[in-house]
Amino acid sequence: MSIKLSVYRIDLKPQSANKRDKNSIKYLIKYLTNTIGQETTDSHDFLELFRLFIEQIDKPDMITDAKSKKTITGKKAAEIEEGAPNPNINPDSGRFFIHGTIEGGIYGRVRRKILTTNREVSDSVNENEAITDRFYFLLYAPVNSNKAVLLIQSYGDNNVDSVVRFIFNNIFYCPGEFNHPKIDKFIPKTIINRFKNTSVVNSLTYSTEVLGNTLSTPVQQQEEATYKVTVKIEATDGAEINMNDFDSVNGEVSKKSFLGKLIGSFSNKRGSLKNTTTNRVSSFDIEDDFNIKPVIFLSDLLPGIDQQMNFHRIEEFCISLLENEIKREIYPGNAIQER
Repeated sequence: MSIKLSVYRIDLKPQSANKRDKNSIKYLIKYLTNTIGQETTDSHDFLELFRLFIEQIDKPDMITDAKSKKTITGKKAAEIEEGAPNPNINPDSGRFFIHGTIEGGIYGRVRRKILTTNREVSDSVNENEAITDRFYFLLYAPVNSNKAVLLIQSYGDNNVDSVVRFIFNNIFYCPGEFNHPKIDKFIPKTIINRFKNTSVVNSLTYSTEVLGNTLSTPVQQQEEATYKVTVKIEATDGAEINMNDFDSVNGEVSKKSFLGKLIGSFSNKRGSLKNTTTNRVSSFDIEDDFNIKPVIFLSDLLPGIDQQMNFHRIEEFCISLLENEIKREIYPGNAIQER
């Protein structure tokens, strides 16, 4: 099982241009808590954000996403004050962090659970029941900025990203003042460059649509029929294309014709990079200068994490990635004023 990490950039969206001077998490919180005009500290406002998050996730019913059939919950919090927070989710107003573990998984279908040491011992899992895992997450939300960063850990294809994004999509929204935020996946340049530096091109795929008469379709179908044509060049073992040779190889392929069309004129052109250290693969648009978005595999970056799950190690890695790499890209010049 591969442990993964997803990073999302969250941008606030004020509803009108005249609110651009108040386009910050601080003002959003003030609108949500009816404290516009009141003097409050950044720490106070941030703990209000934490309270709003706990109110969303700390409910008897689990939060569900009907589309992905994922569900999550957070443990009950005895108090909201800093120093006595939820035992699994903690606020850090000094660093503007909300982080910890949530519990979630898949629901919505009837399954069975069977004891691995005795197949005769089993029980059913109903549609409204979920078999859950724990997931680490970290939200960085400096209140004097209009941007936040969300990091979520997952297990292979088992993730709860959609539900966590749903929560923050609602938290960073205020009717009449702020639209739902823009939430985009973000890959730090250091992760991208680390992947590229030890990668080769292992496939090139060119595809387009052609009219039926190009393939000698019967006359009565010629006007309506179209077909998708794909030309794929895939490296055999040891024959991968070095990235330095990519432009010349792609140039030569683009000059070739197939069914009377230059391959370079095909509408879709994709390539695939293979990292020679990890054998991980990431796709790219051939015309977009290796603009890849590789998956962040914690399994590759934290040796042994697959065999012995350790949330403390994941927390340390996420904070280091945020502090040393992500902040420099999303908040250039550290243009965040803290009081």
